[in-house]
Amino acid sequence: MGGAIREIAPRPEFLHARRRISGLILLCVLVLSGCQGVEPLAAYPWFYQREAASALADEATLTVIAVGDILLGRDVSQPERAFAASAAWLSRADLTMGNLECALTDTPITPTVTLSHSLPAPIRLYAPTQAAAWLKKAGFDLLGLANNHSLDAGQAGLRQTAERLQAEGLAVVGAGATPEQALTAYTFTHNGVRLAILSVNAIPIPPDNALPAGQTAQDGWDIARWERGVMLQAVSTARQHADAVIVSIHWGYEYQSQPDPAQTRYAEWLFEAGADVVIGHHPHVVQSPSVINRPDGRSVLAAYSLGNFVFDQGWAEGTGEGLALRLVFDKQGLRAAQSLPVSAGSQPKLLQPSSITPSVEAQAARGAHSTVEYKCEDLTCAQLKAPPELVFSGGIFQSGAADLDGDGRPEQITLEGGRLQVRQPEGGLAWESPTSWLVVDAALGDPDWDGRPDLVAVFWKADQEGVLRSHPFLIRQNGGRYEEVWGGSAVSEPIWEIEVTDLNSDNLDELVVLAVASEGDRQTLSVWEWHGWGFSQEWRSIPGDYENLRTAPGGWLSAE
Repeated sequence: MGGAIREIAPRPEFLHARRRISGLILLCVLVLSGCQGVEPLAAYPWFYQREAASALADEATLTVIAVGDILLGRDVSQPERAFAASAAWLSRADLTMGNLECALTDTPITPTVTLSHSLPAPIRLYAPTQAAAWLKKAGFDLLGLANNHSLDAGQAGLRQTAERLQAEGLAVVGAGATPEQALTAYTFTHNGVRLAILSVNAIPIPPDNALPAGQTAQDGWDIARWERGVMLQAVSTARQHADAVIVSIHWGYEYQSQPDPAQTRYAEWLFEAGADVVIGHHPHVVQSPSVINRPDGRSVLAAYSLGNFVFDQGWAEGTGEGLALRLVFDKQGLRAAQSLPVSAGSQPKLLQPSSITPSVEAQAARGAHSTVEYKCEDLTCAQLKAPPELVFSGGIFQSGAADLDGDGRPEQITLEGGRLQVRQPEGGLAWESPTSWLVVDAALGDPDWDGRPDLVAVFWKADQEGVLRSHPFLIRQNGGRYEEVWGGSAVSEPIWEIEVTDLNSDNLDELVVLAVASEGDRQTLSVWEWHGWGFSQEWRSIPGDYENLRTAPGGWLSAE
């Protein structure tokens, strides 16, 4: 997908609508030094960019890498080696930051109660003080301490944590000897770009970690706690002295893949106060980032939850997946953002870019493109100029209705947040896509020619090596159950969009696909037909710079 990357116009909600494989390997030379031996970050798709890709080579920028929750104790195996697979790329930013979700203490914290999942309750998260050196060696520059576990070793433990980190040359934010100190922004300047970072906790502190009776925060160390007026004033003040502001916030509900209304409301307040990027933690699963175009002309980024980075939560679904963010700032604020999928755990590592990454796929912008129109005869398509009056259908699937079970009443089908759902006419959930799928497009029709409408979905999931791959699936209602009756293996040319339509006017539907070309960073259109056991490709265009698949009965096919 060569060419300049244009600005997207995203919505606050997660946009599972677009995808882009990056052809920006060259940026590894322009932006990053010493790309040998590690995955070049520029190989990952950019999901927001204010200007052309070449602008990233501008020296007047400041880059940040931010990761999710970090625990270097409990059941994390060999925590001293936690960053063995990630240090090489963590250090490739002007500033690298994360949320340290544990106290640093060499005094074991003894639990008194045991929960059903065999974790101590009240849960105490701590790591040896030596972990400060591990974080420094890994490439971290700044750790946020405002979370619901920073006080697990008490106020003395919080102070010790901050002091040990600072002794290793690491900066801390979100904690201090007074509330004012805890809410003081950390400022960092590079290439003339000044960045301010704040950290705040919006999660209740466990009662047994609360301040002793009669003691106030002024009496000892504490974390920055969410108080709307105070917090927004801190952001506003930071904005007056910086070109851009990041707020790291601990919020939301654990193991929920979508932000709750409070998160979106808090984010809006923070943006109004002057924040450019809001980075969330605590859910331990990814809540996908959204770029929001504000009325004042600014583009701001809400990364509701980056999920885990180093953690030991194998018992909960989604906790082994995380995101890292690469952010580029200039004097005008947020310039570019790049989402980097991470295999979280005891030794996190970047998932290799296999054309697309899920969170980026949903919001990625495409570059310069051409318009191509075809007229198909007997599934052989020739490039033509479409009549101006022709109205095309198409676009990324969001919702639809079809009588999938043949009872005369249409079911409601929706695609939102990467999850595909089928609901009964009464509203009950009849089927939904597995949580391991990230569904990027769907289509309704009768591509298998059985006389009843079916559902075709395109989704991404990780293989055994953790590489994300594209798959098509046909879902059919059969005897009261929804069955994945035909499932394509991982396709060599990742699918971006699909449509089901009768292209050749034979009263039988075909599957039309817009996919990445095997030749590289271009795309192809293709037509597929059912042959009893599955689909076979009947026609394929030459590679081009296409997007926005559109089809219409009678053989009209367009990508522009």
